[in-house]
Amino acid sequence: MTNTLLHIGAGRGADIEHALEAARQGARVILVEANGENIEDLREHVREFQSVDVVQAALADRSEAGVLRVFNLDQCSSLRDPSGLEEIFPGLKQVEALSVDVQEAGSFVARLDLSVDDENTLVIDAPGEELAILGSLEKAELLSVFKHVEVHCGVAVHYEGAGDAAAVEALLSKKAYRVRRDWANDPDFCRLSAERDEVQQNTSRLEKSLAERDETIAALEQQAESLRAEVRAARLDVEQRANQVDNLESDIVLSEEGLQTLRSELTTVREKLAASRKDREALQLELQQTAERLRKLEDDAGSRNSAFETVRNDLEARDGRIKSLVEELDATKQALSDNRDAAKRAREEDVKRIEALEGEKAKLEADAKGLRHRISEMDRTLGDSAYRLDLYKMNLQGAEAQLDLLKQLIRRDANVGQ
Repeated sequence: MTNTLLHIGAGRGADIEHALEAARQGARVILVEANGENIEDLREHVREFQSVDVVQAALADRSEAGVLRVFNLDQCSSLRDPSGLEEIFPGLKQVEALSVDVQEAGSFVARLDLSVDDENTLVIDAPGEELAILGSLEKAELLSVFKHVEVHCGVAVHYEGAGDAAAVEALLSKKAYRVRRDWANDPDFCRLSAERDEVQQNTSRLEKSLAERDETIAALEQQAESLRAEVRAARLDVEQRANQVDNLESDIVLSEEGLQTLRSELTTVREKLAASRKDREALQLELQQTAERLRKLEDDAGSRNSAFETVRNDLEARDGRIKSLVEELDATKQALSDNRDAAKRAREEDVKRIEALEGEKAKLEADAKGLRHRISEMDRTLGDSAYRLDLYKMNLQGAEAQLDLLKQLIRRDANVGQ
């Protein structure tokens, strides 16, 4: 009993009696017709059958918007241009070109959800597309879901790019079907009736399974070889790492010796640091004392500057007095010169007065000379003080530089200690 019957190219229903008989026995029947003008007649023909579905579609090995070439002989209509068909039907003419929805046969059958365990039948009456439809089903691995296959085709090639009966028969035979050719009295067309050879199909399945297993074994062998290569690489890596470990152990021994040396150097540095701290404390004390002496010298220099200013002011005052006395003496001489007569009478007194004045002048000049000498000595003393002050400043700068150097050594020693 047929479970599902798929008839591709049902036309107006003139040659579907086998499909209707299957429907009467409870089979599911799908009638596919590309020409929309035939659809209404086809539906009317099967109206009383609830299990019959009529689908308007053109099936091939592709999905596209196609053109159905309709001829005055309806059973010759095709998606392809005729090739030599006019020799068989001299009056054949194309009367119409219809836009149709071309669907891939493999995708269409996949949506039917057929089982390989059921009694399914495929009928193909699609001029020019027989081989394309079977090829699409083969590619989708759905041809084997049909136990019975019936193909109406030309003995020779009647459409451009199509196949002949021999090509269709070869494909079915390759897929484990026993093929029988009918209509032997018609030299141009035939019907190929094929039945699935379960033994051959199982053999093909086994061969395919064995081929897949061989491929799996080959893949596993490749994986095993890859694993062997990885193992060899891993062993080599282990050897290299072992060598690295040996080198690291040697480095550790050397590092421990170096560490011991560094510890000894650190102890020495710490001792030097302790000594440096004592020297720094002594230097700081000496620096404080030097700064104190410097402050005292600066105070002493300030006092000497004050005394120098006092002596200078006193000297300027005495110079002014001497200048006044000289002017007075000059005036007196002039007066004596102008008043000789009067001077004669008072000459002795004037001479005495002059002598007294000259003695006082000499005394003042001697005092001025002493003051000048004292000023010179004070200048020399002030110069010596300034020199000593500069010398103390230089010593102080040197002490500060030594202190900075000691601080840097202390910080470096502290970092080494950490």
